[in-house]
Amino acid sequence: MQSKLSAISAAVFILLASACGGGSDTPAPVPPTPTSGKAVDGYLSFAKVTCDSNSNGVADSSEPLVYTVENGSFTFPEGCSYGLIATGGTSVDTGLPFVGQIRAPANASMITPLTSLVAAGMTTAQVAATLGLSAGTDVTRSDPAAVSADGSLVNADLYRKTLVMQHLLQKVSEAFTGFAGLSGTAALQPVYDQVAASFAVVLKAGGISLASGSGATAALDQQVVTSLVKQAATDAVTSTKVSAAVRSALAAQNADAIAVAASSSLKGQSDSILQAGTTAAIVAAAKVAQNDAKLVSALVDNKAKLVGAPTVATTELAAIIKAGVLDPNTTSIQSNYLALANNGMALESGGKNTDYTIGQLESAAGIAISWPLATNAVLKFKLSEVGSFNLAPNQRLSAAVQVEQIAADGKGLLKGFIDNVVVTKTGSDVSFLVANTGSQLSNALVYGVSADAKTKAIIGFNNAVRGVRNTLTTLAANTNFVLVGDVVSYAVNQVSNDFTGINALRGKYKITLVVTDLPLRKLDGTQFKTYTIDVPTKLDALGAISESRPVSGAGLQGYITLTD
Repeated sequence: MQSKLSAISAAVFILLASACGGGSDTPAPVPPTPTSGKAVDGYLSFAKVTCDSNSNGVADSSEPLVYTVENGSFTFPEGCSYGLIATGGTSVDTGLPFVGQIRAPANASMITPLTSLVAAGMTTAQVAATLGLSAGTDVTRSDPAAVSADGSLVNADLYRKTLVMQHLLQKVSEAFTGFAGLSGTAALQPVYDQVAASFAVVLKAGGISLASGSGATAALDQQVVTSLVKQAATDAVTSTKVSAAVRSALAAQNADAIAVAASSSLKGQSDSILQAGTTAAIVAAAKVAQNDAKLVSALVDNKAKLVGAPTVATTELAAIIKAGVLDPNTTSIQSNYLALANNGMALESGGKNTDYTIGQLESAAGIAISWPLATNAVLKFKLSEVGSFNLAPNQRLSAAVQVEQIAADGKGLLKGFIDNVVVTKTGSDVSFLVANTGSQLSNALVYGVSADAKTKAIIGFNNAVRGVRNTLTTLAANTNFVLVGDVVSYAVNQVSNDFTGINALRGKYKITLVVTDLPLRKLDGTQFKTYTIDVPTKLDALGAISESRPVSGAGLQGYITLTD
């Protein structure tokens, strides 16, 4: 069984993997008061919201959690009287995956980058004052993305400054983890939280004004931005929140030099958001700033020049970086990521070898695959490591797949996920372990709907895959082989208990593949689009979905035609 199942996590990786009764004298129990709110960087869809019941600022696996819906809303049915932590999900405005960890204090109804400052010790009045918001603005209860009946923003100024703060927190955090050669949320989220705490230290000082002006004159104070970055770099060196690798990397740099090199670019990108007029323009500016990798790449590539106190050369470097970052025609410098060599792979089945590319899969025509697969069918591919990256200890990924029948008379649907897969990198090897011990066990589940929509089923694969380990290599001379025929045959045998005729399937299907928390890009550095697959995990007695598990991340979407 090990050989049959060992490909599951790797195949997924490559984007395919009461109430109590009482007498009349007993008072009726008082029902709990639900706690509801919204997570906003633009509304965050399918973000994980944790009730921080032990108040340690960390989203522990033992704490209550819920997921936001498409408009960023969430509800704890049993209530939550503690602080809140939001991670993951996708901004419905920019379409980008949310990067970071935003927090809010107890009794807040909003979780935003600005409420992270409050959770770190600022008062709502201090946040409003330093950002030039209207007096009395309570960022823990004011919805930055709220719109009026005509679709216009209720508080455009708050919206802009929320997006600006996200940009500052995100890019500084990405730079710090980049200095350590780390990628993934396990490393970045605690750094983001520490950076927010450091920003709060600077901004709650009396008289500090980060933002001023309005419209075309709106701008950040570059001296304050420099102070923010310097404080964050200084604090992170001794912070127990961040990994030892990040502490060590920053200790080798000079906090003043990092701040000088980064601040003018951060200000320039932020000012473009502040000065945008329409909602569409604000979103466009935020998307460019948050998605741009040039600043972080430039800082990491020039870290050898940032080990000593700032000099004239540091100021000159800052000007060069700013010119490149703010010039839309400058090619983005992408580094430190993982990709499929040639943006493709090959399928060997039944003695026939067929090459496929990502572009072919994503096209309207899609790719064709002979069905059913031979039991010895294998996927063959090479992995390319562009630059060099490391993963934080205990880095975990989740992955999901969705297959939809697109025939007019077909209702067939398949959704599945695997989560909490431990991923490590040692030299040129990337290993995946489906965890079977510890507080975060891996889970694997498939949900299916028959072509006539009359049969629905949920099939768990937890026990079958836990403990499986796979290792892939990025050595250019080596090809990775993943046995998929045996794996698919196993899955088909399981699913066919509920659905008949699977081997006889033919026609065109839409497929979506998602993987989280790996530095995956196309070979030229282009980011994959972000998709969310919401996998049902529980059905009620009538077959309606009562619980589900969303998986959001970088992914592919395309078409597969099953042929003879």
